[in-house]
Amino acid sequence: MEKTFIFAGFGGQGMLLIGKFMAMACMLDGKHVSWLPSYGPEMRGGTANCSVIVSDEPVASPLVDKADVIVAMNRPSLDKFEDHVKPGGVLVINSSIIDRKAVRDDIQVVYCDANAIAESIGNPKGANVAILGAVLEKVPVTTVEQMTEAIRTSTRAEREAWIREARYNLFKLRSDQVTIDLLTDSGTGSMSDRQWAAMMTGDESYAGASSYFRLKETIESIFGMPYFLPTHQGRAAENVIFSALLKAGDIVPGNSHFDTTKGHIEGRHAIALDCTVDAAKQTQLEIPFKGNVDPDKLQKALTEYAERIPFIIVTITNNTAGGQPVSMQNLYEVRAIADKYGKPVLFDSARFAENAYFIKMREEGYRDKTIKEITREMFSLADGMTMSAKKDGIVNMGGFIATRRADWYEGAKGFCVQYEGYLTYGGMNGRDMNALAIGLDENTEFDNLETRIKQVEYLAKKLDEYAQPEDTPSSLMRLKC
Repeated sequence: MEKTFIFAGFGGQGMLLIGKFMAMACMLDGKHVSWLPSYGPEMRGGTANCSVIVSDEPVASPLVDKADVIVAMNRPSLDKFEDHVKPGGVLVINSSIIDRKAVRDDIQVVYCDANAIAESIGNPKGANVAILGAVLEKVPVTTVEQMTEAIRTSTRAEREAWIREARYNLFKLRSDQVTIDLLTDSGTGSMSDRQWAAMMTGDESYAGASSYFRLKETIESIFGMPYFLPTHQGRAAENVIFSALLKAGDIVPGNSHFDTTKGHIEGRHAIALDCTVDAAKQTQLEIPFKGNVDPDKLQKALTEYAERIPFIIVTITNNTAGGQPVSMQNLYEVRAIADKYGKPVLFDSARFAENAYFIKMREEGYRDKTIKEITREMFSLADGMTMSAKKDGIVNMGGFIATRRADWYEGAKGFCVQYEGYLTYGGMNGRDMNALAIGLDENTEFDNLETRIKQVEYLAKKLDEYAQPEDTPSSLMRLKC
């Protein structure tokens, strides 16, 4: 026996989730299974689908073109996949929101009013599970009991016991003990289909890999910085560049240095001097740019310690202050003060794209600019950048240093080879550099960013409904929950 399925709908309708539920249930039932998602940045909030194969024999390939069963949760999915049902196969249509009938007469068609079913049981978000029930009624590849086991969540008593065993340190929990994981977005984002495809063509040459040059061109195009060194993640980029720029006794002013940034500075017997605006400490205060550098504090630092300050660092967004953004006006203010004292500026850029989004949405004069235009303007005010690509690069691992200063690049090269690897791969595989090049391009598009940020906005509103405190205004970074 082998049955093939395609579950398709809008991003957010839970099609990938129910495909995973079916695969897990059949696996628990002793069958061979595969589950393969398919979605890209243009589909986030648009069409997303997954294919599932259930078989009594090992599955040779997870690819499905013609399926025994196709679920169409929305009209675009019906239009796209109706022709992919095998003759004699089953097409399940969510009649709640699809306004047309199936055209083909050589297949079995099931019309399921999934949204109404979900509403009737008091769970309007359960339409995906309702339509999964219709699928299992028509094609019973597993039992209700196995499906229930696949979607089982932990009990409160179990969760309390696990937290006690972890001594209330959430980093010590196992991931399979967590139902909804809000620990971090670092390296946990879903890569797009274009990123996965690019990984298949990664060039793993030790020197001169084409993947390196592809990423280098992307970085120069987006950030305007011609010099680039790959590293395995952001803290590695800090280690390399700080090894070249810092010495004992130096002072580095900035806005709430990230913990690894502060660690790398203080580990070199230098001082990380916090010059963040005071408003950042007031978590319930509603102002648009709580991540800003305080110009007066920065001016005071340079007046008193100019000879000991090798550079100024600005973290965008301000991670330690809850991921709050920094305004373009503030970046210009920092640049002006830096120029007055002849000091370079380094951006810690892990969430630069969200910062550009908030500038677009909150700062006067930027609503009609693209994210890429705002990004180029932001980075025109910096001499260099470190980047943890696991956030806004939407990759599982990777980072880099980029700069417009040849002296910084020359100073850092030797440390890159010493700590990370040769200059054209650093700490990254060729396939990961390919994925990062695509991720940087995709995640500097407005629609992609807005989808991610609106999810957090939705969560913040729900927290407000249930009177749970969180850092406001809500940012894409940590919600304190």
